[in-house]
Amino acid sequence: MNTGERMVPSQSGLLTTVAYQFGKAPAHYALEGSVAISGALVQWLRDNLGIIEKKAATSRSWRAA
Repeated sequence: MNTGERMVPSQSGLLTTVAYQFGKAPAHYALEGSVAISGALVQWLRDNLGIIEKKAATSRSWRAA
């Protein structure tokens, strides 16, 4: 979520990050949940879509790469 020029600390486990900055204009900040939610995504893919059989399969594919 874009929070504009104000850096907003999350009270819900999200990450405060720089969204963008153009030239000498002030930076715009955002709140994101991409890292904080990655484990839940793997679980959702396993439990709801059946794409992943076991959580261990995800780490095995990273080692092989």
